[in-house]
Amino acid sequence: MSQSCNTCNHPDVIEINKRLGKKHAYARIAKDFGLGEASVRRHAKVHVQTAIVKANKRAEAALVNHVAQFQEAIHLPIIEKIKWLQNRILTDLQSATTTSERVPLYREFRGALQEQARVSGNYQQTAPQEVTREMLVNTVTERLVRDRHWTYEKAHAAAMEIYFPTETSGAIN
Repeated sequence: MSQSCNTCNHPDVIEINKRLGKKHAYARIAKDFGLGEASVRRHAKVHVQTAIVKANKRAEAALVNHVAQFQEAIHLPIIEKIKWLQNRILTDLQSATTTSERVPLYREFRGALQEQARVSGNYQQTAPQEVTREMLVNTVTERLVRDRHWTYEKAHAAAMEIYFPTETSGAIN
């Protein structure tokens, strides 16, 4: 019958695993936590290494899934590709926490909207002279509310940051 792992059963196993991950010496970890060096070494080889392999497999599976989604998007008609890109940008935008992370995403989103307008035939080269920034803000706000189900306030703040970045820096939470 196999024995249970003394290191796994230790109350500070999380801290021990962190130190193992940072490549601390087995002897030092064993001394700090009152364990045998052989126990710590065996734990690292059998349990921690196994957990790392499993985590790597999960990460690899997630990456394969991401690539598969991207490959599916490649075969879409151009307008659907643009919409896919817009949704991807908006998803990244929701996870962005700082203005420095958001502004490039806003600009990328604006470019995707312009490309969608060009492809659909709704884009005019003279648009910047004919359309005010307020009109563009309202269009983007409406799109975010409709397609992403954002509140009007959040969508409007995001749109304002796209077209008036220096005036509203940090307005979105």
